[in-house]
Amino acid sequence: MKIEGVVSEAHNQADIDKDQAADRDTGYFQYYAHLQHQQNMLQDFVRTNTYRNAIINLSPAAINNKIVMDVGAGSGILSYFAVQSGASKVYSIEASSMAGKMQKILDDANSNPNSKNRYLKDKIQILKSKVEDIVVDIEKVDTIVSEPIGVLLVHERMLESYIYARDKYLKPNGTMAPSLGTICLAPITDSSLWAETMQKARFWQQPDGASKVYSIEASSMAGKMQKILDDANSNPNSKNRYLKDKIQILKSTTSTT
Repeated sequence: MKIEGVVSEAHNQADIDKDQAADRDTGYFQYYAHLQHQQNMLQDFVRTNTYRNAIINLSPAAINNKIVMDVGAGSGILSYFAVQSGASKVYSIEASSMAGKMQKILDDANSNPNSKNRYLKDKIQILKSKVEDIVVDIEKVDTIVSEPIGVLLVHERMLESYIYARDKYLKPNGTMAPSLGTICLAPITDSSLWAETMQKARFWQQPDGASKVYSIEASSMAGKMQKILDDANSNPNSKNRYLKDKIQILKSTTSTT
């Protein structure tokens, strides 16, 4: 019985971890599905042109007449750069609804003889999926391109997907762009920024902050909403005692947008 209890607990934790991962993915891909966020990245001309120049420079050896995979394609900009540099085929992997927006560009390129994007005709195949979840057969590729670099290189954990793509889909001696990252740190002090940040962080605890908003004692919001209710239900002296047994929190991934 003890062993069964341990196994059951392990399964429950695995289910929780899976749900939390699904929640993170949902928020992540919803964020990048917005055109405004894609526009922000495209308007970072230094960043975007750096990727463009890298693909152009790689063209003779690793792009021209090669099969390319774009991991986390987003707006598709790297896929388009790859085709402009002579790629014979590009697999664009994108899990957000940006994949549908990319498809509209390709549909126009494929069906409209006068399209300014006619050079994309029959060159790009979009796969709306995380690279780890692809269910169709894909041939090995010569080159993988991606924009996997987050804050301090590893933020967003895109590198894990990039490495997964390398291990599963890259031909032996294939090319990855980018293939090297360097983290540079410089210590600074900014007392004004620190004070501003700490003031925001302490909002929920400050007597003149959220604690007086709409007559709700909300200092426990520094944790989670459930903590407010737990305090109201168990603490006879809680300022939120009127909430006792009145609210049930239902965790849901249903979108309200």
